[in-house]
Amino acid sequence: MLISAEHLSINFGSRQLLDDVDFYLNEGDKTGVIGINGTGKSTFLKVLAGKLQPDGGTIARKPNLQVSVLAQNPDMRDELTVLEHASLQTFHRKPISNLHPYRQSCMHILYILSTILHYRSTRTY
Repeated sequence: MLISAEHLSINFGSRQLLDDVDFYLNEGDKTGVIGINGTGKSTFLKVLAGKLQPDGGTIARKPNLQVSVLAQNPDMRDELTVLEHASLQTFHRKPISNLHPYRQSCMHILYILSTILHYRSTRTY
């Protein structure tokens, strides 16, 4: 088990986002969090990552588990490429060192995309 959350309750001000929710994530699981704006998806993920504390319930993470969160509205620095932004952890601003092979493929695609965007931004029309 990578992450388990039991009897989780999350409030945002006076609004209750989650009430007595259980969530389990095992190695190899693929999970999506979907919902309309303002329903607490980002807040839920921040709680799972340990960036925010829940109002109730318990969260357990596998020892030495590294959880990275890409901010919804990240601080973008003009001197960095898309690839460099994607490879930085949003909260710690240090390179992610243990990218899995499938992530390496994604990074290659982002590199190609950043090259195209850079080329387009330097052309005059």
